[in-house]
Amino acid sequence: MSQRYSVDRGKHHEVAFWLIFDAWGGVRLTRGEPDLKRDERAMSMIVNVPHALFNAPALRASVTIEAPEPVVPPINVTAAAEALKQSLGFAFDVRIQEPVA
Repeated sequence: MSQRYSVDRGKHHEVAFWLIFDAWGGVRLTRGEPDLKRDERAMSMIVNVPHALFNAPALRASVTIEAPEPVVPPINVTAAAEALKQSLGFAFDVRIQEPVA
């Protein structure tokens, strides 16, 4: 293993890699930091693999990724209306309306 991505810590190896997920459920793995496409998200991973694993291998893993809370950007309607008036020369009535389900 490359010293850049793996370190022997005595009783275990510390292995670094990246998991890349795409919007359609695809997954790929790279050793170094990936170049992402617009529909991809990456997660840096470090796995500690005990040396004893190779004496009696039994691998099992479960990973859960929680969805982040949606971020609502603050919108200053007064500033937006003023910017439109400045650039177009007309007065605008700018309002925020909740999306219709």
